[in-house]
Order: sequence, then structure tokens, then C-alpha cells
Amino acid sequence: MSKTSKKRAVRSGMWRKLLGKLSDTCEAHRERRRPSGYGFCLADSIEFVRPGDWDHAASGASLFLQREYLEVLEQAPPENLRMRYAVIYRDRAPVAAAALQVARISASDLRKSASAQVVVCGNLLSWGSHGVALAPEKPRARSGRRWRRPSIAFEGRKGWQVRPA
Repeated sequence: MSKTSKKRAVRSGMWRKLLGKLSDTCEAHRERRRPSGYGFCLADSIEFVRPGDWDHAASGASLFLQREYLEVLEQAPPENLRMRYAVIYRDRAPVAAAALQVARISASDLRKSASAQVVVCGNLLSWGSHGVALAPEKPRARSGRRWRRPSIAFEGRKGWQVRPA
């Protein structure tokens, strides 16, 4: 094999690899933009969530996801916490409920001070997984759908940022 044909072979391999990556990237982009079939209700207070929907999705979940507990927590929250709620629907039926907390975290040093807001799915006042409850009937999984790795959102000096958990 001549020197020129080796270069062409290397170049064509590089182009094939590059086109393959570009094709994979385009496919991943289409997959992310495809409608999921789920609907979401986001609320600043548990009072704004339909009681029947929350109770159905959180039935069988821990005490920390019951509306009564969340109402009490909202009435006397820690100084640095704000509560948020989400109900996830499939075909207009509630399939999951999530309790989130937005926490302002600050650290002081002799020379520097830093603060950030962190969104936590769960309860910072308890131990265990008390953030998400699935309704008794399981949602249908979509074939071929890839689920993303969980991530953490926080607000720092550069604005809101999302990082893998």
C-alpha cells in the first residue's frame, strides 16, 4: 500500500467516525425533543395541588410525603428552606408525586463568603428516600427510551447550573 493510499484510508476512517458521531448526536437530539407523553403540575404550596391527585400518587408512601405532614412543614419551615411540589400525569391520571426543597446554603470564611441555592428532591429534615412516590399502578415504559442520569440544580455566582448527581 502506498503512502498516499494509507493517508486516504486514514482520512476516510476519520470521516466515517466523525459522521457516525454526528449521526449519533442528531439522533440523541431528536430523542430528547420527542414528547414524553407525561404532563407536569408544579406548585409552590401543597394547597395548590389537587388533593385527590396527590393522595392517589402518594398512597402507600412514607409519612414524609403525606399532605398533612407537608402542610405542617410549610407552616413552620426552617429559615433557609422553601417547598415545591410536582405531580406527574400520564393520560391525565397521576402516576407520581415529588416533594422538592429549595435550600439556601451559605458558607463564610475569613476572607470569602459564598452562597448558593440547591434544589433537593426529598426532605432535608429526614433520613431516607422521601422525595418521590409512584402511584400504585406503574406507568408504562416506552420502548427504546433512554432515561437520563439524575442531576442537581443549584444557583451560584454564575446563575443556575445543573450537574450530574
